[in-house]
Amino acid sequence: MGTEAALETALKLVAPVLDGLDVSITVRDIHVSSLAAAEPTQLAVSLTIRINGRDIQPGYIENTCESCGDLCACDGDVDCRLWQYRGKKHTTAPVGLLVEALVQAVVPSQRHSEEPRETHAYQLSLNVRGFLEGSGDEKTDDGCDC
Repeated sequence: MGTEAALETALKLVAPVLDGLDVSITVRDIHVSSLAAAEPTQLAVSLTIRINGRDIQPGYIENTCESCGDLCACDGDVDCRLWQYRGKKHTTAPVGLLVEALVQAVVPSQRHSEEPRETHAYQLSLNVRGFLEGSGDEKTDDGCDC
């Protein structure tokens, strides 16, 4: 739940760099609440942050997220992205990771521009698929009315 605040902080920190480069950023906050919405947006895991259409951390892992489970009021666990940054794991996107991703996007280094970019085929995680399949108006067999 703190990732939105971390993103706002990161944007404020990089604002002087963006101004100096005459670069603007448009933030689109997309709330995906159904399986039908996940597939067109190619949502793989919650929470996802993309810059220029690329996930800032495509090699993700998931971890039980109690706050999302509380919001969902599901009987089972809900897993969300566990952010990895500088050898540590975080339940919220670290501001430093976001700043680095933003700066790299607007000022790509020569090294990055020469390397081929790794691409990942789209695949919705089983956890998110299960969560979204049970997100209709009716309760699922496990009692989840997410």
